[in-house]
Amino acid sequence: MNWLLLRGLGREKRHWLGFQDKLQELSYDSNDSDSHVLCLDLPGFGDESSAKTPFTVQENTDFLHERFLEKRKSQTNWGVIGLSLGGMIALDWAYRYSKDFTALVIINSSARDLSPTYQRYSPYAMYTAILTTFLKTPNDFVRQQLKMISNLKINDKAVLDDLIKIAQDSKVTKEKLFRQTFAASRFVCPDKISISTLVLTSMKDAMVDVRCSKALAEKLNAQIKFHPTAGHDLTLDDPQWVIDRIQTFIGELSSL
Repeated sequence: MNWLLLRGLGREKRHWLGFQDKLQELSYDSNDSDSHVLCLDLPGFGDESSAKTPFTVQENTDFLHERFLEKRKSQTNWGVIGLSLGGMIALDWAYRYSKDFTALVIINSSARDLSPTYQRYSPYAMYTAILTTFLKTPNDFVRQQLKMISNLKINDKAVLDDLIKIAQDSKVTKEKLFRQTFAASRFVCPDKISISTLVLTSMKDAMVDVRCSKALAEKLNAQIKFHPTAGHDLTLDDPQWVIDRIQTFIGELSSL
């Protein structure tokens, strides 16, 4: 199985912090040495920092779809994993370009028509957003942000150092973040997804309420698995748990 990975609000592919390598190792363990893991940056971020950040999820999807067609090494047997805003894009993509993928994994995402604003962006997340505007240094901003998205790695110096380095190198602006936030706020879940779907969610997510993932899974008639302690960035807090759930999911698909 080949995998496309999509990150969330204000993030780029470097924020996977090695999760993509663990996913690649899963393919080797499964004797699928030809599989490929492709990480794409959303327009305006990372490798695509010069691109205009769209105001809609659909425009993000169309931009990434073109990049995907350019960069994929195989035309068949692809799955997509989307975290948060990346999950919204993955859902829209699977709905409008359903032939691109055979499996869909959504992590800690949400939709406007299924969940209220206070669940999609928690009061704590709003507090953090306001607090960070008063912080004196970028490093303080990254520390506070890590507290919001992680429960299990907040005291991991290596993780913090990596996130600070990315923040120092990136070209994130308030305008780009506003555009992404606006796009996410307007996202409506498709009525139906024809691709097999797995929803992964964190019970202790301080940014997006777990009820948002429950609503998505119910709407899409998808499998859902709950992590008891991880934060919003589930692939950061417990990458092996995510890998194990994906491995089981793909095994079940193969047996059908």
